[in-house]
Amino acid sequence: GSLALIFLGVDYMRNAKLGMQHAESPGSELEIQKTSAETEHSSAAPSAGIAAIPDAAFCIGLIAWWAIGAFAIYTWAGEKMPWLTIHISLPLTFLAAWGFQRLVWGRTSGAEPLAVDRQAAVVFGALFASIVGLGFVVMTAVVGFGEQSLIMPWAVPAVSLLLIGLLTVGAGLRWGFGQSIALLAICGGIAIGVYTARSSYRLSFENGDTPREMMVYTQTSPDVMRIVRRLEEASQRRGNGLAMPVIYDNETVWSWYIRDFTNGTRIDGRLDGPPGSEVMAVLMLQENLDRNPENRSYLDGFVIQRYPLRWWFPEDQIYRLNDGWREVPLENTSLLGQVLRAPFDRGVNERLWRFLMFRDPGAALGSSDMIVAVRPEIADQIGIGLGGELRGELP
Repeated sequence: GSLALIFLGVDYMRNAKLGMQHAESPGSELEIQKTSAETEHSSAAPSAGIAAIPDAAFCIGLIAWWAIGAFAIYTWAGEKMPWLTIHISLPLTFLAAWGFQRLVWGRTSGAEPLAVDRQAAVVFGALFASIVGLGFVVMTAVVGFGEQSLIMPWAVPAVSLLLIGLLTVGAGLRWGFGQSIALLAICGGIAIGVYTARSSYRLSFENGDTPREMMVYTQTSPDVMRIVRRLEEASQRRGNGLAMPVIYDNETVWSWYIRDFTNGTRIDGRLDGPPGSEVMAVLMLQENLDRNPENRSYLDGFVIQRYPLRWWFPEDQIYRLNDGWREVPLENTSLLGQVLRAPFDRGVNERLWRFLMFRDPGAALGSSDMIVAVRPEIADQIGIGLGGELRGELP
């Protein structure tokens, strides 16, 4: 999508430059007729741009309208399912494909190079990058210093936008407003593309299955796989392969994760009594422990630790506007509600920046939890954590 935006800007720049050249030297009537004939002839053949092909221009405009409309509709609907992103990403993918073919076609078709003022592109691009880069550094410093900073966070993007506006006006006065607007579109597309690439990398390779991103739906926490692997290692160290006796409750995921344990025993969520001395681990939902108080007493002598089984993005704390969000204390509403109610508040600005740049939701992740109870002799092998208690209590 950003690539398509860049090429749309280049097209606009080329048309603006050609328009300025025609205005400065209109030529004779014969040249104008010749140019018109060449244009009509070229419209019958493939072109690197969209200006000479009205149907192509209409198609690209339709796809852009589709992309904007899908984004607006699904934003309004408020449904956050990962598979719904296909409706937003599909038109953007088409735009990206069109931009890519423009790049390839322009280099292989032998078409005349675009009329780009290189001096304008270099100067505008360098100044634009400097403004954006400096704004990022200053904003990060302002948020980091917190109350000690003399600058309000909202002032940094405001000044940055003002400088970009002045840069666009200055470039328009120097090289023409057609080129300045096109350069603004190109640089804006590159900036958005860099932000998108950075966010995609964090989503795919840094946060992974930790739902600090809105793209992540309900996700099994990494603690589950870690605990199962440690139990397998503990069983193998005892010399019996995966024959170590383990008890697990009626949570469906255990049927998959504990499938290789030959002495795994499934219960309905309630222990009938203290586990036998041969049982080395018990995996249970937190709700089953709370619903059946006798389970806690039956696990006396085990080291118990609570972990998230499934967790999800804290939607209510980030973007949902619940009933009464205008009247409740500011800290009790979502980040979106805080931005709408107090857009110039320092704390709100800092929280918004941390989320947009570093995916810090500023709130605990939602989760449904489990407990892992193991015998003290294998607790060190499992890495049960500092919160474990020998008395069967939770931290």
